[in-house]
Amino acid sequence: MTNPTPGLPLHQRAEYERARRGLTKEQLAKKTGLSRVTYDRIATQANPPYADTVRKLCEALGIPLAEGLRLAGVAPDAAASQPTVEALLVAELSRRLPDVDQDTLARVLEHTADILQGAAVVLAETPEGTAP
Repeated sequence: MTNPTPGLPLHQRAEYERARRGLTKEQLAKKTGLSRVTYDRIATQANPPYADTVRKLCEALGIPLAEGLRLAGVAPDAAASQPTVEALLVAELSRRLPDVDQDTLARVLEHTADILQGAAVVLAETPEGTAP
């Protein structure tokens, strides 16, 4: 059975860190660029929060991104040891494709990494001011 409020663990950790730092919700909103409504919805929404929302909270509150993604329910535990870009890709794929099994997501991620690497090579070899 899936968690009906997957962002609740992240919200609980964020509330702890917010209180520890003596920040009001308004101050946290200003620091993250997120609205109070968005922040409060993390605890009650049926879908996991966007990876970018998690990133902003983690940066503002000193929570490691991999831990924040895991707490938000947008990354499998294995993503905790992956580089940040990979963890974000896994999180976004999991959020956007919730009905796709983890093996398929891993293959999609592998192909995405290959495509991005190929694009980086093409861009690096392209003279400035010209289109690839």
